[in-house]
Amino acid sequence: MKRICVRGIVEKDNELAVIFRRKINNGIVTEYYVIPGGGVEGTEDLEEALKRELKEELNIEINVKDLAFKTENEDRVEYFYNCEYLSGTFELMGEEVER
Repeated sequence: MKRICVRGIVEKDNELAVIFRRKINNGIVTEYYVIPGGGVEGTEDLEEALKRELKEELNIEINVKDLAFKTENEDRVEYFYNCEYLSGTFELMGEEVER
């Protein structure tokens, strides 16, 4: 079964909310940005999962507006939503701090 993921496209003050990541593998450094989000858990619907993920990762509250696009590969399906920023501090939280 494929993993179902959600991502939130959030703009505030003409800036896009993204998460910077750095991986080191065998001495090779890879740096990249991701749209915040994550996996759907249990019986959550897609919008509930997205609201939870953005609260957990960035400490922000959002309103999910509409589906922007969907991607799919052999192991995952990802839904990207346009979101409206409501409140919060845009600080890395939870697992994102460890990354």
